[in-house]
Amino acid sequence: MASEEKVRVFVAVELPDTVKAEFAGLAVAIDALGVRGARTVRPEGIHLTLKFLGDVSVERVPEIRDAMDFASDEVAPFDLSLGDAGVFPNPRATRVLWVGVEGDLDSLGRLQQRVEESLAELGFRPERRGFNPHITAGRVRDRVSNADRRRVTETLLSHEYARPPIRVESISLIRSTLHPDGAMYEPIYGVGLGGD
Repeated sequence: MASEEKVRVFVAVELPDTVKAEFAGLAVAIDALGVRGARTVRPEGIHLTLKFLGDVSVERVPEIRDAMDFASDEVAPFDLSLGDAGVFPNPRATRVLWVGVEGDLDSLGRLQQRVEESLAELGFRPERRGFNPHITAGRVRDRVSNADRRRVTETLLSHEYARPPIRVESISLIRSTLHPDGAMYEPIYGVGLGGD
């Protein structure tokens, strides 16, 4: 019996080129440190994740699209911008580099909640942690020294960037394909907000 085909997917807000350009500048600054084990996200892969689904059967994609249609139907387009930078889990043990968002966080939270609830009805486990909207800028591997980890964190936190507007008008289902040099992302479905 052949194994079923699976895709690794997540639901996200795709971001405009003006935002991707800001992350490209940040990537140059972090990459210039020469810290092996500190990897930035390719600018073309920058997005705002609403719900990570993981590996799912290709046969489930149509019902995921339907859930996205339902989730987006009652949320009107809204505006965000880039916010402050930070790290997970904390500055002494930096593993994830991120930049937050600000603006209409109520609409963003409502959209994420509708996505979460619509997908929960399909059996996808709701996230236990509260939604913490952020854009992942990079990751730091365990083997990086504490001194280098501090240098990367300081570069992220001190980096100056513009805060271009982010008009959220749609959400996308994005396929993630893992490669040795990082993940590649491909939108496979999109739906406008407010029933568009």
